[in-house]
Amino acid sequence: MRKFNPTMIILVILLSGLTACTSQPAEQNDPGDENQNDELNLGMPDSSEEGDAEEIIAEIDITGTSWQWLRFESSSADENILVGDPSRYTLLLNEDGSYNATVDCNQARGSYTRESNLIAFEPGPITRAMCPPDSLDSAYLAFLFSAADFTVESEHLVLNLADGGGKLIFAPAPVEQSDEITEITWQWIRFDDTAGLNNIVIADPTLYTLTLNPDGSYAAKADCNHAAGGYTLEGSSLTLLPGITTLAECGPDSHYNTFLTLLGEVASYLIQDGQLYLNLWADGGSMVFTPAE
Repeated sequence: MRKFNPTMIILVILLSGLTACTSQPAEQNDPGDENQNDELNLGMPDSSEEGDAEEIIAEIDITGTSWQWLRFESSSADENILVGDPSRYTLLLNEDGSYNATVDCNQARGSYTRESNLIAFEPGPITRAMCPPDSLDSAYLAFLFSAADFTVESEHLVLNLADGGGKLIFAPAPVEQSDEITEITWQWIRFDDTAGLNNIVIADPTLYTLTLNPDGSYAAKADCNHAAGGYTLEGSSLTLLPGITTLAECGPDSHYNTFLTLLGEVASYLIQDGQLYLNLWADGGSMVFTPAE
């Protein structure tokens, strides 16, 4: 049987009396108490404010910008990484759910999914050139595929890794122009397949043209169709972004569909002997253009 503790009984009686002395009727509360409570609640978002925040995040557009990787911030300061040449590590998110990435001396493509501020990257094709010994190519891809969500802070894209694994900090790449390829109407004359199995020679180059404008847009003629979109240029790296295209059905011998498909595969460019070579990713071949007369 449990014994009563006299000391505990006395303590309970004293506490009960103290409570009775300090209690006041509700109507005698200081009117300032309500204001104090309001002040304490400031900064605590209600459900409507949380909904507004989600809408704001959903409206943030991170597509169409070529982002350059600046640094990796780890939970442990001794594991931080400062990228010496951010132009060697870039990320371009396309509106169609695909991405393009410069991974040091290689080019990568893949897909991504986004829901509000949640984001995930799926690997895709990548070239396999041997980069310099100081390359961060493997680390960059590992970080990228571990991304869980993002924020935009002071015009910087921040990819937060899963399980508090750190974050990647990106900045918009400087807008570049190349006078040697812009404001020129280029006519497609042939496609050189790397394997030599699917070479194409264009009978009438005037039907297939490409013009890169200084403002980062392009216009293309694909036989009986016309296309327009944007492009990013970083050194010799060139990406033509998907845009709007007419959908007329050209003749049976038309290369319009092949032309537009190949433009979407361009990774870099080269000027040689006055001709423009648009090189495809993964050594897929080159589209060769000549200036229109």
